[in-house]
Parts: sequence; structure tokens; C-alpha cells
Amino acid sequence: FNAHWPEQKLPSWDWLVQYGFRAGFTGNDHYQQVFNQLPTLQDHPLMRRYIPPTAVQTHMRLWEACDRLLIRAEDTPKGICHLDCHSRNLFPIRTSDGDSYTVGIDWAHVGIANLGIDIGHLLASTLKWLEINPDQARSLLDPVFDAYLAGLGDAGWTGNQDEIRLTYLTRIACEAIRETNLISDAIKREDWARKMESALRLSIDEICARFSANLEFHVACIDEASQLT
Repeated sequence: FNAHWPEQKLPSWDWLVQYGFRAGFTGNDHYQQVFNQLPTLQDHPLMRRYIPPTAVQTHMRLWEACDRLLIRAEDTPKGICHLDCHSRNLFPIRTSDGDSYTVGIDWAHVGIANLGIDIGHLLASTLKWLEINPDQARSLLDPVFDAYLAGLGDAGWTGNQDEIRLTYLTRIACEAIRETNLISDAIKREDWARKMESALRLSIDEICARFSANLEFHVACIDEASQLT
């Protein structure tokens, strides 16, 4: 689907979202404020559970690394993307004759974006919702990418695979920004903490610990992506 239209012939329909990859993360003023406030939030038990005091500066550098990668990733090939591509919007269907296809719902954000974003969102969202752990995410990293490349090839796309992987890894790494924002909101608003507990069916303390475990995977994605720039 992402490669159905050649990049040089992408449609210009007014309703298509013109997705700004960087604008959704390090270009977002709210997220910038959250990272600016990290040192002042460090005394809170939940933030210490999520980011130990010895890791605060490393986490601040994560922001800078993501920004650098996003600038580079915005120049990678583009296509028509779903932009809310995750396990709650995609449903694999098997037919009686053994064939299969996927039904996608929630097309409110469909638009022009960098190839690789959709699968990055797919894996990162599943990790953030704690439906998989970091070890499972690592085991899925290459199979998801390889299957995606096969799909691009089936649609006739030919290009630099490293650029697609750069975008893919960058999108996964940037989920750390969203997870940090969720913990920050939980600290500032007790009602938000309760909503997170209800949605993820875990205590807020356990959610912080699980998000903390995710960070190592996000950093590994940053390290690999940085080697592709």
C-alpha cells in the first residue's frame, strides 16, 4: 500500500495529511517542554522509577539524537501511508482456501509520509502498550522490516533499503519521547495516572518500570540508525 503510487507521481488530494515526521516529535513544543522539565521532575518517585538519576543526562541526549535522526529521515523516500498503523487498527484475515489479507480501519490520518514510518509505528505502539516486551520487539525488528521490503517490492518500488530502515528505526526510537510524555503527565495529573492503569491493566509504578525497560531497545535503535546516516 505504501508504495502503490510512485514517489514522483504521488496524488495531491486536499484531504491527504502532509505529515511532518520531525514535527510530530522533536518539533513538538509540548514534548520539548517535557524534556526541559525532566531535571525538576527527577525527585518524583515515578520519574526515578522510569529514569534512574544516573541516566538523566543519557536520556536528555536521546532527545538530541532523535532530532538529528529525524532531520535526516525526513529526506528519505515518501509514499501514501496510513499513519496510525498498529495492532488495534489492522486485522489479519484468512480465507477458507488458505489465502490471507489484512483489513485496516481508522483512516483519519492517511497522508504523504516517509516509507518505513507505518511499520515503525506498528512495532513501537505495540511496545508502548506493553503488549510485547523489549526482547520480543528485538526478535520482530528484522522480520517486520524484511516483510515490509517484500511488500514494497511487490508494488514495484526499487530504492535504497538503508533509507527505509533509517526511517523505520527512527520512528521506533522516537516512541521513547511519547513514553516520557506519558510518565510526565501521570506525575502531574493523578487522573491521568489512573487512566493509564486502567488502559494497561498495571499499576503506574509497574508501568514506569516497564517503560524503563523499553528504553534500552529504543537506544539500540538510535545506535543502529545513526550508523546509517
